[in-house]
Amino acid sequence: MERAGGDDPTAWVLGVLRDRITQQPAYASELVDVLLAVGRDDQAWQEALHHRRWLGGPQWQTLLQGRAVTHPEEVIQPYRDLVEQAILNSADKRRYRRAVALLPALRPAYQATGEHAAFGQYLAELRVEHKRRPTFLKTLDAAGL
Repeated sequence: MERAGGDDPTAWVLGVLRDRITQQPAYASELVDVLLAVGRDDQAWQEALHHRRWLGGPQWQTLLQGRAVTHPEEVIQPYRDLVEQAILNSADKRRYRRAVALLPALRPAYQATGEHAAFGQYLAELRVEHKRRPTFLKTLDAAGL
């Protein structure tokens, strides 16, 4: 009989979760949480990318914030995707504010990659792409970005 506090159950837990994901992909969020809890951030990131649709917005944003510290180039496109999703979410009355609230995290990611002008170019692209959304443009202007 094993004593409490004996072997590390991490491998067993990860195996169980990976098996469950094959049947029910919604378990991916739990797998990502466990990987983060045991300090396997790179594995958590890979699992999150592979199972993105099964992660909630707050969990995905937490992953992006953590990943931006060590791999800023990898979070630029996911942040851009979140901004676009927020803008286009017609069911959310606060969609433009949610989209603009994501932008301050994107600027340092661009700067950390050495592409200082790229953030400004991205904002210009957003303005052109969404020129038919004057409320979005006003929200963007109000943010002072």
